[in-house]
Amino acid sequence: MVDVVVKSADGKSVSVSDDGKLEVFAIQETQLEHTSAIHGQAFAWYSTYTVGSAGEEIISIKNDSSDLLLHLDQVWIGSSTAGEFSLGYLLTGTPGGTTITGVPLNKDKSKTADATAFGSASVTGSLTFTTLANILNVAAGMERVDLEGAWILGKDDTFVISAIIDTNLTYCTVIGHFDTEGT
Repeated sequence: MVDVVVKSADGKSVSVSDDGKLEVFAIQETQLEHTSAIHGQAFAWYSTYTVGSAGEEIISIKNDSSDLLLHLDQVWIGSSTAGEFSLGYLLTGTPGGTTITGVPLNKDKSKTADATAFGSASVTGSLTFTTLANILNVAAGMERVDLEGAWILGKDDTFVISAIIDTNLTYCTVIGHFDTEGT
């Protein structure tokens, strides 16, 4: 039973129960969901490669934004056979291959990703990067890595996935969002 109803000047109200508790309703969402819904600044980058040889770049994503950080939320990677992949930050070299356009997760916002991405590149030996994680795909299928926005790219920082061993058909999807807090 409601004991007190408090109304503001604009007619909005809150209810306080007879035992003094404020009753609220809340929705919990991830930063990815929020950024996609409100700002349209969440994207997916997809790369497929017919044969991933050891040392070859599967995908690279460079943050071109001068004022927004790019948070990586999820990586999906797999191959038609067992595979092993490195995830890291680019130190030297110029990524190449097929240009990849980030696909907005919220089509209603009509945004484009302020990022340069490439996939399917035979650039063995030309990229040097700091490995932060390795993924082992023990059989045909996909592996999902939840980064929860913790992998962050500043201006001109580049994220790279490279094959460690030779694989057959290799494919990956990277999902991320631009930090729009305060914008």
